[in-house]
Amino acid sequence: MIAGLIAAIVVLGAFVSRRRGEVQIRAERVTRGAIASIITTNGKIEPVNNFEAHAPAPATVKRVLVHEGDQVKRGQLLLQLDDADARAQAAKALAQLKAAEANLQAVKSGGTHEEVLTNRSELVKARAERDAAQRNLEAMQRLQQRGAASAAEVEAAQARLQTAQAQLSVMEQKTTGKRYSNPEVAKVQAQAAQARARRR
Repeated sequence: MIAGLIAAIVVLGAFVSRRRGEVQIRAERVTRGAIASIITTNGKIEPVNNFEAHAPAPATVKRVLVHEGDQVKRGQLLLQLDDADARAQAAKALAQLKAAEANLQAVKSGGTHEEVLTNRSELVKARAERDAAQRNLEAMQRLQQRGAASAAEVEAAQARLQTAQAQLSVMEQKTTGKRYSNPEVAKVQAQAAQARARRR
């Protein structure tokens, strides 16, 4: 196509030179190149995915690590917030969570470690008292059959046995995890759940 254009210019030049005289003809060597099409216009550049950075809670900016016009990479730290208050609140929430979980564990196991040991000791004493009261009642009943003990003494031995059995029942409940009522357990579980939620 370009060769045809040059040939047409040469023929046209020869034709014109015959009519007016000599005419100078310029020739260029044909080269390949990219054609650039440039359009100048007004426009607005907007990101494909718009993102607004904001802190999840009120905070003070401690350091700005980039400036306007800087190129940044994905995940690069742009600024640092003063997080002293957030750290203090996180530490407080962690302490509350640990306390709530300790309370929950204590409720499930029948009390704190010290309370569990004390209750076991008291349980052993309560069993010994019940056994002693049982032996005493049996002895009083034998003595009453021989006329050596009064009815009041037998009744006193029976009352002692009933008291010992009641005390033993209470201690068994404390050591088998039935120390706390269902509402008490539910309350401690709710406190632990709230502490976990605050920690997140």
